[in-house]
Amino acid sequence: MYADVIFPIKLEPLTYRIPDEYGDDIRGRIVYAPLMNKIRHGLVVNLRDETDPELTDAVRSRIKDIVSVHERLASGNHLQFLKWISDYYLTSEGVALKSSFFEEAAAGKPEQHKTRRNRKNTIQCDTVSEESIPALPGAIIEDVVRAVRKKSYSAMLYHAPDIESEYLLALGVLKETGNETGGITLLAPEISVLKKIEPAARAMFGDRLAVLHTGLTKINRRLAVHGILSGKADIVIGTRSAMLAPLPASGFIVVIEEHSPSYKAEEGARYNARDLAVRKAYMDKACVLLMSVCPSVESLYNMRKGKYQRLNILPDTRRPRVRISTHRPGGKKPTSLSPLVISEARAVLQKHEHALFLTGRKGYSLLRCEDCGHIESCGRCETSMVFYKKPGILKCHRCGAEKPVPETCPECGGVSVSTFTAGEDRVREDLELLLKDPSVPPERNIISPSEPAEDEETGLVPYVIGAALKKNSSACGKYSAAILMNMDLLAARPDFRAHERAFQEMIGVAQLVKPEGSIIIQTRSRSSKFLKILRDYDFDAFYDMELIQRREIAYPPFERLVLISVMSRSKDAMPAADLNESAAFSDNKVTLLGPVEVPARSKRYDRCYQIILKSADPKQLRERAKKILAGLEKNKKIKVALDVDPLKI
Repeated sequence: MYADVIFPIKLEPLTYRIPDEYGDDIRGRIVYAPLMNKIRHGLVVNLRDETDPELTDAVRSRIKDIVSVHERLASGNHLQFLKWISDYYLTSEGVALKSSFFEEAAAGKPEQHKTRRNRKNTIQCDTVSEESIPALPGAIIEDVVRAVRKKSYSAMLYHAPDIESEYLLALGVLKETGNETGGITLLAPEISVLKKIEPAARAMFGDRLAVLHTGLTKINRRLAVHGILSGKADIVIGTRSAMLAPLPASGFIVVIEEHSPSYKAEEGARYNARDLAVRKAYMDKACVLLMSVCPSVESLYNMRKGKYQRLNILPDTRRPRVRISTHRPGGKKPTSLSPLVISEARAVLQKHEHALFLTGRKGYSLLRCEDCGHIESCGRCETSMVFYKKPGILKCHRCGAEKPVPETCPECGGVSVSTFTAGEDRVREDLELLLKDPSVPPERNIISPSEPAEDEETGLVPYVIGAALKKNSSACGKYSAAILMNMDLLAARPDFRAHERAFQEMIGVAQLVKPEGSIIIQTRSRSSKFLKILRDYDFDAFYDMELIQRREIAYPPFERLVLISVMSRSKDAMPAADLNESAAFSDNKVTLLGPVEVPARSKRYDRCYQIILKSADPKQLRERAKKILAGLEKNKKIKVALDVDPLKI
């Protein structure tokens, strides 16, 4: 007998001979076998017998023997799942295996030890107690429980009124079905979310619960994986990688905040854990529940098409009032803050409350020539450079390059170079001037830097200033006001998902503000239809607008994308003519955009080209991407990265 073995590296399966003493029941088991002059551990994914036509005498003469066979890692279902990941995301099975906790499984079960608290990754946050679970309407929990008990494939979408409702629904279903259903996976986008849920889940299931995320030590991760392999733990909660935990089969899968970009891996097998959850449920004939306060456009589209069952109609929920404030800096004393924002900031301070400012940019500002409109950019990656006032430098946040502030405009030689848009430092400076107002109590003169000192009474400073919404924020409902100064920047990005991300950020901010509080969107122009949608929390109008626009340009969810990035360390490594030749083709079913040169995202490379393929036929799309990839990989001086269903372009 022979076995096809994959290793956790970028390599296709290799065939080995199975020694007679191991028999033929080794599919899905960890083995040690010779590879590149070393004995390495791999996984058996397929068996072959002597009659296999591919095993000619010449091939057999080169086949080596498996050295040893160890415990089983993957069931037949899990092997099919890994194969699907490899095929869909156009990567090798070995790369998919590397993302599947194979190293922890192959390392063997560690001895029990005292777990040390990892202070570096400790996140303080409020937890959801088991007693609060019945707060959610019982009918919604009953619908999900009924679907889980059917033990057949079903996909459900819950549009949550708030973050807390997502946690309550997930825990409520686990409480009802956990003792009768094995193979449960609960995904959260961030460790801070897991910290809220884990205590209640641990109280319900004890040692049946395995937790998997990057904040764990290697020993704790190995203990969790071996708990799953032994069958002791059949309920897994974790971040995106937990979707690849070696559970024999799935009975129920939950995805909290399914819209989060954190579910998309950006290296290795570039999978989207949300999409893996749906596929795994389909393969294992299980129920998958997607939840979000602002569902992704793709999920909403699938619900409207009938692929996902709609669990609820979003109820009328009391949310912070949204106000639009137009502001164009100018005058004798220019400030980055509009009169409405200044008024709100003073009111918050005088009431001993708290306000959140999101600027969209670190540093002080950009620099722009008033004569020709030139904005200082990085000579290496062409990204706009940020002005830092105190050190008097310009800094590129993409590649880290720095240079002194020019005295004149390098484009036209003009001397009218001034600040343009406001970053964290500029907003902090303007707020410090505000606090000089004698009507403000002096004991409240606290301004939050990037790492603020906390107010001893409430745990929050009066003003919290940041470039963007922090993923691990646990201050739900604690701010009295939020000022979004970054909405124009978010909505104007050259990305077809720009409005979707801006809308999701605004809804995320609304979770942090008290229902009786307010959100102010500071903008240069208030006539935008999109701003009116934000003001009214009009989800239906937003999705209708997005789907119409995306249908017109044939972008997801109507057509799928593959992004091919070609990177090189020198200008001559990838001649443009060779790149155009590799990407040249004529196909009515697949559209090619590019190649176009873009700023390099990695400091290790000087140049980067991108090719976008899009098609309504996923099979044709992947086949064309494979052909282009095969042509490009002949050039050993370049690195090619391929991303199926990319979130960032």
